[in-house]
Amino acid sequence: MPIRASRYYDHKPRLQSAAESRLSRPVVKAIVVLVFIVASAVVLLATPLFAVDRIIVQGNQFTSAALIAESSEIAEGSSLILLDPDQIIENVQALGTVAAANLDRDLWTGDVVLTVTDHAPQLAITAPTGYWLVTGDGFILGQTTELPEGFLIAQGPAPAEVVGQPASAAALGAVKVLNGLSLDVLSRLSDVSFDQLGFVTAQIDGGTTVEFGTATNIESKQRDLLTVLERVELSCVTAIDVTASGLPTVERSGACN
Repeated sequence: MPIRASRYYDHKPRLQSAAESRLSRPVVKAIVVLVFIVASAVVLLATPLFAVDRIIVQGNQFTSAALIAESSEIAEGSSLILLDPDQIIENVQALGTVAAANLDRDLWTGDVVLTVTDHAPQLAITAPTGYWLVTGDGFILGQTTELPEGFLIAQGPAPAEVVGQPASAAALGAVKVLNGLSLDVLSRLSDVSFDQLGFVTAQIDGGTTVEFGTATNIESKQRDLLTVLERVELSCVTAIDVTASGLPTVERSGACN
């Protein structure tokens, strides 16, 4: 008598095939969705709809908008989505004139907005036409023909005439000297000058010459100066030399001897 296969065994292969089919459908759907997402992303990144159209610079007082836009290294037409804000801000702040920067982007207009804050000028160096402004770090901030009243002006070797670049070793030395002095002392100085080595000389209270030398031990030199000012009548002094820290010397006028 021939042995017949049971219905269970007869249908088992077909049931396995159906189950496998049902399991494969979500996988296929997931692959289709993934492909669609990737394709959409590629289209969005490549479409000119989200490309950089304009670079807008705002907040700059001394640094030119063109220089800031150039330093950002943002290429016109590049993808707004792929921009690296941190890198762009780092590029802009690498300019010696920019203290802080921020980036905003508008996907609909294609605008990139760079908002910057310039360093404040610490020193104005006389130039043939106007003044070169120098930051507290010794970088050229720009050139101007007008200065606020009371702004400290210095005469010395012409700085490097490139905005955003170090002024010169001499100018940086002068800035360091002045940065090391208190606001009270600075307010009493005029006719500041410096030489190629950064040796600083100034007039205090409009008549007495003070020789500071370089920025080395400037805090100690300031203490020496203040000690002399407390003990000596300036009307009888023509010069005070504090270039040697701890050893100030005074040159008296003949009328007071």
